[in-house]
Amino acid sequence: MKFALKKIILTSQICLMSLFWVACQKDFSTNADSQSFPIVYALFNFTEEDSNQQYIKIYKSYLSDNAYDGARQLQNYSYIDSIEVSVEEYNERNTLVRTIKFDTTTSIPKDSGIFAYPTQILYTAPLKCNPKYKYKLKVFNPYTNIMAEGTTMVPGEISLSQPHRAINPPILVAITENTFNVAFTTTDNAVAYQVVAKYYYSEVYNDNSVKHCQPITWDIGTATTNEARILYKLSTSTGNGFYKAIANGITDNDNVIRRYTDSIVFEVQAAAADWYKYLLATQPISSINQERIAYTNMKAYNTQTKEESAVLGFVSARSISRVRFDDLQIASGSRDSLFHGRFTGHLKFSDIH
Repeated sequence: MKFALKKIILTSQICLMSLFWVACQKDFSTNADSQSFPIVYALFNFTEEDSNQQYIKIYKSYLSDNAYDGARQLQNYSYIDSIEVSVEEYNERNTLVRTIKFDTTTSIPKDSGIFAYPTQILYTAPLKCNPKYKYKLKVFNPYTNIMAEGTTMVPGEISLSQPHRAINPPILVAITENTFNVAFTTTDNAVAYQVVAKYYYSEVYNDNSVKHCQPITWDIGTATTNEARILYKLSTSTGNGFYKAIANGITDNDNVIRRYTDSIVFEVQAAAADWYKYLLATQPISSINQERIAYTNMKAYNTQTKEESAVLGFVSARSISRVRFDDLQIASGSRDSLFHGRFTGHLKFSDIH
């Protein structure tokens, strides 16, 4: 199971919640009074960077004679700027430290699909999360007086101890057909971890121009544990996955005369409990029972009457820790595999820059 996602990703499960709410209801009256409810996707990120820009996706459910046609109209399922979005930060003593207001943005276009694109409305603010603090998301609709709330803790920084940096001699990276090991120290407020390697490389062309290519990602593996601050060792049975990922990620090009390694970044992502529960709830169904229970850790209510209201989605968090290996000296076994191996031998890799 993968949970290495971008800061904000419009997943099909969240998209279709609003669609199927109208498409799959067996008994409802088209003349009955209806009130839309919020569908929230909030995944806060903690990284080593000085500042983090956080993004939140918020939909509203809608009624339509044709759900698919309705999905093509942004105003049908997006609140746009008619809601108030904020995050409250509480310290260890549960005292409110500050309130961060989120503004709308259209800076990240939406991919093509059922719902209107490329414009999408996100809610964003700079928020550097503190792993010792608690964060409460509040989504208020002043036209209906409906408040939706959800709370999360943030996983802390992860210490990667293997592979490690070597100062002298130069860094050696050995990824061969033998077992490959990664070791890291688990962190607070996390229950699941994913480890990936991002391989950065460059291409040299016939005219001696150089292109620094997008990294190729090798999914090393996942782990689950509730224990914090322990050394966890994650092993793969073989390093072949690394070379397969490179082979699958590069297309042959006759204009390329050679390729060379720039760097490798090992990345560990830690998922908070509610994020992991959501992933489990939305993973493909493999059993005879095809019913799916919608998971949410949010609540909604009318601020005037205090009556409960409907809400879907979740608020949770993850942390991302990275170790970058630059100026690589490729170990002998890895040289053979990369330069001459069965997966990447045809791709013209070299140690000549």
